[in-house]
Amino acid sequence: MTRLRRLLLAAPILALSTASAALAGEFIGPNDCTSCHDHDKETKAWMASKHQRSLDVFEGKKAGEFLKKLNLKDPYSDFCTGCHATVVDGQPDYGVSCESCHGGASQYLKPHQVKGSYDQALSLGMLRTKDLAVRAKNCVSCHIVTDARLLKIGHPDGSQFDIVKFSDQIKHWDEKHTPAEIAAAGAAAIAAKGGTKVATSKP
Repeated sequence: MTRLRRLLLAAPILALSTASAALAGEFIGPNDCTSCHDHDKETKAWMASKHQRSLDVFEGKKAGEFLKKLNLKDPYSDFCTGCHATVVDGQPDYGVSCESCHGGASQYLKPHQVKGSYDQALSLGMLRTKDLAVRAKNCVSCHIVTDARLLKIGHPDGSQFDIVKFSDQIKHWDEKHTPAEIAAAGAAAIAAKGGTKVATSKP
């Protein structure tokens, strides 16, 4: 699919953020993040993760079956890309990348490059991912599916999502929390969303 066609079919999605709507930044894409030499570790982890390849499912047979059942013409619409992509200027050309987890970076990108600016970056729309409750809520927002339309057609509900296991697979940070704490935060986020039971790793 061409970039032009995606642009016409896709709509921008709002950045997930605990900041107010007025302070939430727009998505700018991962390039400005991955080009920073201080983020080599993070970039390598993202490039090796399933998040980076999240758009691949749109080319599979199952995607076609889902589209037909949902009466949608193309997966590159905001209904699907809200979880499967980082949409920049209406173009879902990136998989789940930095801003899908950390919030739209248009406001906090430059301040974030200065050491000691963490709190300032938070005030400009960056998610406080050091807070397990915030992190888990963000993960669960996509990995636990409660939309009746999706569940009705057989889309995975996320019941196999193991927040401890999956966090370890994408980890590019120095984890300060125990597996039990992470699992508890995940369970609380799932309960708050009204979602399904989740398989969790034993601490």
